[in-house]
Amino acid sequence: MPSTLVHGLLPASCATYESPTRPRLRYFLVAAIIANLPDLDIALGVLFPHSFNSIHRNVGHNLFILPFWIALGAWLLQRWGGVALSRARLWGNAAALVASHLVLDAMTAPQPTGRGSVPLLWPLSDWGWQLPLPLFSGLPPQFRYANPLADRVLSRQFWVHTVFQELFWVAAFFALWVAVRHLIAFVSGKKKRTEPGFADATPGQAPPISRIS
Repeated sequence: MPSTLVHGLLPASCATYESPTRPRLRYFLVAAIIANLPDLDIALGVLFPHSFNSIHRNVGHNLFILPFWIALGAWLLQRWGGVALSRARLWGNAAALVASHLVLDAMTAPQPTGRGSVPLLWPLSDWGWQLPLPLFSGLPPQFRYANPLADRVLSRQFWVHTVFQELFWVAAFFALWVAVRHLIAFVSGKKKRTEPGFADATPGQAPPISRIS
């Protein structure tokens, strides 16, 4: 599964790129925290290590708890984000950051010892949502420690995998995001320049309004 670093770094980078004002570092850090909110179910897994795999991705990654994460994310943005946003933009950004977590998890390849899909309808159903883009291999734990979380955090193989594979996808997706945003801006600007009356406007003035006879 994608690591905490990837869950925070990719969506926070995209959100900060969209941020019109500063302080961007503060906004980036808050956005990274919001993008990792669904993984707070790991805390329960730490308390009950023998049920870690049945708790993680079930408790915090379903549609029923999603509104809670979004509301918490909107509050964090408003309280600590340091960026003035409208109410709609505030909730929209929080929803996008939380949803990015589920989307990235849905890109985990199927695993024999762990879940590669996202149980959106848990606890009503064990059906798992998975995208046909298995970009993250989701290294299985080595089971050297009592807690499965420790197997990942203390595994050199896990962190080598994170650096050489996951950070590559972060850079690739962010570059794609920037390219798409520039393409949209270019097309929008080109369309605006071709509108009637645009060429007749002098700098600093609005295009003339055509009169209807």
